[in-house]
Amino acid sequence: MNQEIIVEGKGKVKINKLLQWRTYESQMEGVPSARMNRIEIENAVAVAKRVCYLEAVYIVEPKLTPLEIAPLFSEGEEAVRLPRITCVARVEDYAIQDADYAALAIVWFQDDFAFPIEPEVLELMKLIPFRKLALKFDFF
Repeated sequence: MNQEIIVEGKGKVKINKLLQWRTYESQMEGVPSARMNRIEIENAVAVAKRVCYLEAVYIVEPKLTPLEIAPLFSEGEEAVRLPRITCVARVEDYAIQDADYAALAIVWFQDDFAFPIEPEVLELMKLIPFRKLALKFDFF
């Protein structure tokens, strides 16, 4: 995979690992709500830390879609869903000044499996302060 994304408005980083799954695939019942969505986001961050071997995780703010559901099914909470697919990527930059490379895990949500990454998400990724958040590594 040789996919690059732009961060910090101009810098390119490479996606070296990508994991995707259906956002609500582990939910057996209920309707998406703010509480359920927080749990889904927390789980995605935990997966990102585990599979990317990084503590540094950036969450691209997801677009929420309100659902028209009868109050009986939403348990009194507003029914709102995240996009259908959860994406986790490890991105790396080998052109940094004070280390051999830097890495960051990114979590985002979109309605279809990548690739491509949805244009709205790519625009939000341009705002990621990669150099500030990424962990730096040396080979030796």
